[in-house]
Amino acid sequence: MVPGLLQTEDHAAAVLAPRVDEARARKIIELRTARQERVLDTDASSPRLSFILDGAALHRQVGGPRVQRNQLQHLIDMAAHPRVTLQVLPFTKPAHCATQTAFILPGFHDDEDLLHMEHRGQTTGDDFELIVRYQEGTEWLRESACDTESSIDLITRIREGIDTT
Repeated sequence: MVPGLLQTEDHAAAVLAPRVDEARARKIIELRTARQERVLDTDASSPRLSFILDGAALHRQVGGPRVQRNQLQHLIDMAAHPRVTLQVLPFTKPAHCATQTAFILPGFHDDEDLLHMEHRGQTTGDDFELIVRYQEGTEWLRESACDTESSIDLITRIREGIDTT
């Protein structure tokens, strides 16, 4: 799945459609869009963001071919953002720590790291052993994933192969 911070509005609407009514989906999308604008602001004090996408997220046509094609273009555009690192983990890599759940591992210079596991909807800073396992898993993902340039090339090829007629 494409992380919320990288989703277009149409992609987010398609992801939410089976789970929530249209009014609630619109509110969630508005909040998500506002969060994207804040987090991706070009202010020098804003955080650096690193995303590792599973190759499956590039192929699953969420919302149909046109929505997916636009979503892939958005990923290409986001990869050019000065504070964003985007990598793709290809299908040829084995199961990994994010196979069962998406997670966010915010790191802080002056404080302990946190772990947010999306399927649980919870954040922890107390389970240090779990955090360390996910930090190690994240390092494996970074090393195993394509570099940014190769990831952009892969996304571009997949995007060009989507027929929107």
